[in-house]
Amino acid sequence: MQSILVPLDGSHFAEQALPVARALALRSGAMLNLVHVHVPIINVSLGMWNMGGVPIVDERMDAEVRQYEQDYLQSIRERFAADDLQITCEILHGAVVPTLMEHAADLHTDLVIMTTHGHGAFSRVWLGSVADSFVRHSDIPTLLIRPAAEADSSIPDDQPWSIQRILIPLDGSELAERILDPACQLGDMLDVDYWLLSVVEPSDSDATQRAAHAYLDKMASELREQGYTVHTEVTVGNPARTILDVAQQREIGLMALATHGRGGLSRLLLGSVADKVVRGAEIPVLLVHPQAAE
Repeated sequence: MQSILVPLDGSHFAEQALPVARALALRSGAMLNLVHVHVPIINVSLGMWNMGGVPIVDERMDAEVRQYEQDYLQSIRERFAADDLQITCEILHGAVVPTLMEHAADLHTDLVIMTTHGHGAFSRVWLGSVADSFVRHSDIPTLLIRPAAEADSSIPDDQPWSIQRILIPLDGSELAERILDPACQLGDMLDVDYWLLSVVEPSDSDATQRAAHAYLDKMASELREQGYTVHTEVTVGNPARTILDVAQQREIGLMALATHGRGGLSRLLLGSVADKVVRGAEIPVLLVHPQAAE
């Protein structure tokens, strides 16, 4: 892992991704890229739009805000001064999600780390947020962190972060398996055990359950040959609810899954198992949108 991107918006919510990013950057030696997407300040007193339909920017106030944002990122960088980290800070301009995606691609980013809430009120659900839109459209592995419920919550940058187990739900499809490489890449830095899970719905036959066991055994065998410690489990139930239950029962530290599976390439994250898991998860979730296959 050589490049980690952390989008920040000035809130304590977004900053709760920093301890995780710091821990992974220290263990991997990756460049830590801190970014903020600037939103122009519109001059309301002159009207929102000119005759050509272009927003009128308050140039003086906009310049002041840009300077504040630059100072903010620099202050975050200085918080890590005691660490032996390579850190860049950059203010970006443009529509938030496309701009983040383009910047991440330009940097050859290996991992994006962001929280599931930002400057919006905490009651704002994950659906429709920047995180949701980013993972819908980007094929870069993205680690989503659910922030603490208090808006003023702040986690010390040097707080140790580590996990012992990664849960990987698989459904037998090549799409779902696309999570394995980034999950193992992440796990290599953390020295974890892997828990492969297949959820069989109650309406499925005994033959389906046997096939699920055989499939997981095959996947586990391939990973064990690479030196990984792997456990397998086949469970009957509702997929999203069961994934969350198993994560709690097995004291999982992180879940990893693809945003598409047997639902087919045309199935969006919206309403999918991945969406429901992220909504209900109290632990970090690593997501991969296998866009390259589309």
